[in-house]
Amino acid sequence: MSAAATLDGEAPDAAPSPVVAAILFGLRLSASVLLALFVAYKLELENAFWAGTSAGIVCQPVLGASLRKGRFRAIGTVIGAIAIVVLTAAFPQDRFGMLAALTLWCGLCGFLATILRNFASYAAALAGYTAAIVFADAVNAPGEAFELAVMRGTEIGIGIVSAGLVLTLTDFGRARATLARSFTATLDTIAHGLAETLAIGGDPPSARARRRDLVGRVVGLHAAVDEAIGESAELRYRRQALQAGIEGFFSALSSWRAIANHLEVMGSDWHRALAARLRSMLTMDGRAFNRTARRLLALPTPDVATRFMIDNLVRAQLALQRAADSLGLIEGSRREAPRRGRLHLVVPDLMPAFVNAFRVVVALAAAELFWIETAWSAGPMMVTFAAVGVILFSPREEAYSAVIGFTVGTMLAAALAAVVNFAVLPAFSDFTSFAVVVALVLTPLGALSTGTRGRAIFLGMAANFIPLLGPSNLPHYDVGNFLNLALGIVGGTVTAALALRLVPPLSPAYRVERLLARALRDTRRLAVARRGPNRGAWTTLMSERLAALPAETSPEQGARLVAALSVGDSIIFLRRPHRTLDARATLDRALADFAAGNAQAARDRLYAFEQFHAAGGGEATTEQLRCRVAARVIADAIDRHRNFFAMPPRQVLASLSPLGMLAHALH
Repeated sequence: MSAAATLDGEAPDAAPSPVVAAILFGLRLSASVLLALFVAYKLELENAFWAGTSAGIVCQPVLGASLRKGRFRAIGTVIGAIAIVVLTAAFPQDRFGMLAALTLWCGLCGFLATILRNFASYAAALAGYTAAIVFADAVNAPGEAFELAVMRGTEIGIGIVSAGLVLTLTDFGRARATLARSFTATLDTIAHGLAETLAIGGDPPSARARRRDLVGRVVGLHAAVDEAIGESAELRYRRQALQAGIEGFFSALSSWRAIANHLEVMGSDWHRALAARLRSMLTMDGRAFNRTARRLLALPTPDVATRFMIDNLVRAQLALQRAADSLGLIEGSRREAPRRGRLHLVVPDLMPAFVNAFRVVVALAAAELFWIETAWSAGPMMVTFAAVGVILFSPREEAYSAVIGFTVGTMLAAALAAVVNFAVLPAFSDFTSFAVVVALVLTPLGALSTGTRGRAIFLGMAANFIPLLGPSNLPHYDVGNFLNLALGIVGGTVTAALALRLVPPLSPAYRVERLLARALRDTRRLAVARRGPNRGAWTTLMSERLAALPAETSPEQGARLVAALSVGDSIIFLRRPHRTLDARATLDRALADFAAGNAQAARDRLYAFEQFHAAGGGEATTEQLRCRVAARVIADAIDRHRNFFAMPPRQVLASLSPLGMLAHALH
């Protein structure tokens, strides 16, 4: 495998420098917004600024992200428009009922925006605040809700199409090549790391640190896949195969961990010699992992230690083959018929989604109460931007700091829009001059928003400059109306920031505690369940939980979750109806002890089960050896993470209960 993949002759260094890329994005942003405004003007739409605003939001530095975001924005817009029409029809003369229904709808969208990923999350957010946008216009004319929904949907659609057209004509996209390079680098690192562990015959700290870093790298592949899918219709129909490749990386890391731990525990010259022999059979060729697995399976396995090493190495090779197959699809060197199955939504933990939904409800309720008490004419706009801020930022790791930066950017955009609207634009009367002025503002803002320093501020300025400017076919320079609109928009973002401050997110420590508790609970259920998930479904579930670990997770906590993945996989294998398996009663009691939290008793019985088969007369069957390997995986995991697997069931339930969350917050 090469260190970097190329597609269609594109060299890895073909991308422009960061400065040039930032300036190009600023120019594309300006062109997208101006094209949307031009079309909206020609069609004489009422609020043309929504077309320009949508174009600016959809426009992204990565072509695939922009196109993918545009599709999901269209979906979310349609759903939100339908929702507000239905709500208006359900509460035609009931203002309180309408506000309550809108608040609950936005809360539901905030919930969905948290449990969905990437651009699907964005579509859920759009469905929420699109309803708020239409509501702001229809509040004084509920009978025109349908016409207003169609009008706003048309304006937003123009923005989406304009941004997509500009980006498609000016950017050929590199997301697919970037994804291929990321897959290649991850594949190389895991394959060479596994070979290095076998060569050393142990697990040095550098290898453990590398595995921890790889977990974060694999997690990042989800977003890269979405961006590549945005550029390629071919990859869109192979999403399951790409997901299988990502899960393959997690499985390979799990097997690598098991081999490294086994070598460290055993630590004998015999095991190191075996590891060196197995390493000599490995390949770094991404097309030959399956062939290597077959060669390993053909080796004689006279004892459980050899079987342990070979089985885990075979699992790693097969997992890497899945990742290599996905890489072939990305590079276009491999063809595969689209899979007919559906991707299932796997949610690592619902509690953060409930918290974010509550934050949305608090923000909208506060904005609505303020509007009702003051009878402020800009109250509907305040409600709209409170919904935008809280729904968009709640799912983020640093939601409060991000929305504060966005609020500061909104205030600066208001000042900038005031200068442009009252000091610059009155001197011009044609669209060309207007376009030059807007481009001179948006191009540097767009370029600065691609950086890392002050990004939230520049995003707030770039996103809110057009709605604050409020361009229309008939220019108007009413200072009172401008200040009213600006205060409504700024008030909405401030309300969102206050809601995020008053209802803090779950702390990283508590989120990790919940993910580990859920993993332990589900692993124990596997031990006694009559019917549980297959090994593929279990890998998917645990991969999603690994992906949900916050950056503050300690190495020990990450290792516990990877251990739970290995233990669950071994339990699923042991619960199969093996024909040549003796001492089944001992194994069943061991699994029952494990499910009850009696980790020490489970460990002793698993070792007894293994020794019983080791002492049996005659040569052990492959099936018996593999069952002994699975039993040893569980026993070794209990030895290594005794406090975790011995956690009392009551403590697990307490970690997962709402009362446990409250106690953690008070603590």
